[in-house]
Amino acid sequence: MLPSLFHPMQMLPMDTDVASMWDTASMDEQGFIRMLALFLTSWLNQHLSLIEADPQYHETHSVCMNYAIMISNVMDKELFKIVLEFWSNLAGSLYAEATATGSGELTPNHEPRYRYALYNNLLSTVRRVIISQMPKPEEVLIVEVDGEPVREFAKDTDTIEMYKAVRITLVYLTHLDPHDTDRIMREMLESIVEGTTYSWHNLNTLCWAIG
Repeated sequence: MLPSLFHPMQMLPMDTDVASMWDTASMDEQGFIRMLALFLTSWLNQHLSLIEADPQYHETHSVCMNYAIMISNVMDKELFKIVLEFWSNLAGSLYAEATATGSGELTPNHEPRYRYALYNNLLSTVRRVIISQMPKPEEVLIVEVDGEPVREFAKDTDTIEMYKAVRITLVYLTHLDPHDTDRIMREMLESIVEGTTYSWHNLNTLCWAIG
């Protein structure tokens, strides 16, 4: 049985735009969202297989996934790290199941097919979120030393480790459905070019994700 104390519908209205309110939220409100993210991802990691398999928990599963997406959209690196680990574990497990036969396709086993179908629509949203949160990769600068061009790497250990974690998650998501990833990137690029969502942040994160 799942813990009876978990009542997701009572914690936060599902139409809450956490990303928009984050910068003006009080420290207590931001702290609540961080604690919610920690609780939610820990709870899901512990009970995910149960709520996936039992139809009576499918509404709970849907609510939890929506909360995770809601929190993932917040432009806060420390908060994103919390939910990123969950998305990476989920995408990694689905990818492992999909390639269990070594063919790169979903196995004929019913369970992997069922799990993939359960997350298929959700993963499209996750791809978009991951791309929009892509950190800057390690910078390579060209400097001149004794008249010769030399590659110099700009070190930012925390950002580099974050980039690696997001990159592997996006790799899993792309292998699960490369056509959807391509479609999302093209749509985001078109929106930037048209000026609908143009900003240096949006342009940079998309370029880093494509790279």
